[in-house]
Amino acid sequence: MKRFTFVVSLVLIVAAAAYAGGKDFNFVILGDRTGGHVAGIYGEIVGEVNRLGPDVVVSVGDQIEGYTEDRETLEAQWDEYWAIADELKAPFYICPGNHDIYNDVMLEVWRERTKRAPCYSFDYEGVHFTILDTGRWESSEEWLAESGYREWLEKDLAKHKRARLTVVIFHIPYWYDTLAEGEPDPLHEIFNEYGVDAVFNGHYHLYAAAEYDGIPYTMAGTSGGGLEEDAGYPGAFFQYVWCTVRGDELSWTVLKKGSAMPPETVLVADLKTIDGIEAEYVRVPSFVFAEGDKEATFTVFVENATADDFTTAVTWEVPGNWKLEPASREVTLAPGESADLEFTATLAGDFYPLPKVALAYPYRGDLVHEYKNSLPACRVQPVKAVTSAPTLDGALDDACWLEAATADYFCAPDGGVCAVDATTFYFGYDEENLYLAAKCEQEDMEALVVNAAERDALVPSDDCVGFFFWPDLEENVFYQMYFNPAGVAYDVKFTFELPDELDSEGPAAWNGEYEIATARGGDYWTFEAAVPVATLGVDGVVAGDEWRTNFRRKEQAKKSSADWQYPIGFDPRRFGYLAFE
Repeated sequence: MKRFTFVVSLVLIVAAAAYAGGKDFNFVILGDRTGGHVAGIYGEIVGEVNRLGPDVVVSVGDQIEGYTEDRETLEAQWDEYWAIADELKAPFYICPGNHDIYNDVMLEVWRERTKRAPCYSFDYEGVHFTILDTGRWESSEEWLAESGYREWLEKDLAKHKRARLTVVIFHIPYWYDTLAEGEPDPLHEIFNEYGVDAVFNGHYHLYAAAEYDGIPYTMAGTSGGGLEEDAGYPGAFFQYVWCTVRGDELSWTVLKKGSAMPPETVLVADLKTIDGIEAEYVRVPSFVFAEGDKEATFTVFVENATADDFTTAVTWEVPGNWKLEPASREVTLAPGESADLEFTATLAGDFYPLPKVALAYPYRGDLVHEYKNSLPACRVQPVKAVTSAPTLDGALDDACWLEAATADYFCAPDGGVCAVDATTFYFGYDEENLYLAAKCEQEDMEALVVNAAERDALVPSDDCVGFFFWPDLEENVFYQMYFNPAGVAYDVKFTFELPDELDSEGPAAWNGEYEIATARGGDYWTFEAAVPVATLGVDGVVAGDEWRTNFRRKEQAKKSSADWQYPIGFDPRRFGYLAFE
């Protein structure tokens, strides 16, 4: 194992036990380009890299958006990518990410467009680089058992054990869920055995650094993929990594687009702490705020998970339609202490926009995580029993829909005033079926976006209506489903463990059984469906049953949506309630 030194001022340095010769050189590591990519950023970074003039450039994966089996789409995405990447003046080696290779068609196109195997290696001036394809597996253990590349990896590392330096690059940082949690990682054991000197990854669009058994691990942040800056993670900025090989030493520094920052800017421990703040150390439990309610008392839970005393204040940003008492409460906590702070919310107008809670949570030295969240007041949507099932033709003129409960008040994705055209949802049920319908007014029907034509295609990117259902509150399973104006369905089954573990096998792994109909008029489109409750894991429904839910209408022409419960997303604790009457 080669020596590793941590230099606080600017760089991480890895020194080889025996200098194997070769010229000094520089190389750049580019982060993810895709995953909700921001147009123009990657090209700007490519230009900046060219100005710095490295000898080699290597990526950590996710060059295209991918996730399709349509070759024409994939070819167009690779054309778009290479139009940018071909501007690089240095030799360029790319690592596959989950957006690049996720199915057999994508693998075939990868081979054609890159002229490389998904796993490969190369040498430059005595430094050995090993590139691994990890996007189709969830852990080191799965990759070693299923990828078919374990023997290749061990032979590759063994053959180059005397290399000047050995650098391993793969997309998904499996070690974030193993080594960073104090658990063993089988890939790390191989790296340790064969003297790997540094490991670089991407995937999370965040920068963070750590060291395990003398091997530095670095997550390169995004070089153009989407940012969740509102989440408050300090490693969330557009960036790339500048690496230098001088003699037998490898050093690197993370560069913010247009500047430079040290590698210890964000530690893995910081990310884990912020994960804890968002999921556990600060909690605002949801509470029911049904139609007609005007006041509710609730609590904000705060726990000091740091090693120092701290004093902070829970404050509220209160729009004119609400009143919060008190407007602020200060709390002082010793390490390990917690407090439940009581507040009263009074509705004085429309439900949206909601008040927002804010808390400055110190976590390392002078570093502070700015926690923000909306008031978790949960709406209740009634579902009325119907005397007869609808004829599914998209007309919405059946007695069923005249009897059904409706919802026509929504918010924008940011919790503000809804900007999309008028929308009405309908809900009815009998013992075996949940009946759903929606009328979506559309000022310009020619602007209707309907691209998805096959089951589980990108329906959420079309004009569509979408639902989340958590039917059995004793089971940690909820369902997501979207339907476009052509009646095409996209649906996913999720399993979860609170507070923050969520898993699915993707849209192709589960398909609900529905009867669907849609129709279009001069200035509207409609959707209606019969959903057997059995397809959602429920034996039947009767008056008094209660599910958790959220639903929305997306209008692509307005680049917005009408959301029933804010915020809409994949945390079932923030779903509203579906009440069967």
